[in-house]
Amino acid sequence: DMLKNNNLKIIDDLEFPDHYQYLEKDFNQIISYSKRYNSRIITTEKDYLRLGSFDKTEILFIRSSLKILDEKNLKKILMDLNEKN
Repeated sequence: DMLKNNNLKIIDDLEFPDHYQYLEKDFNQIISYSKRYNSRIITTEKDYLRLGSFDKTEILFIRSSLKILDEKNLKKILMDLNEKN
């Protein structure tokens, strides 16, 4: 886990479904939870943007990227999976 590898103490991991559209009550709950534990909020860049018009001044986000080290092997695996289905 990228956060743990950078020596950040994780208080909790609040998970929401993929492509979730955050409601104001969700946002307020997250902010309240953070204040209760005197902690910072870190999310993915994708979810940060999904927070839309909420006041995100107390929220940090991380960028992530994918680097394929063995593209040839990945293509072979995908082709094999495709043939099996």
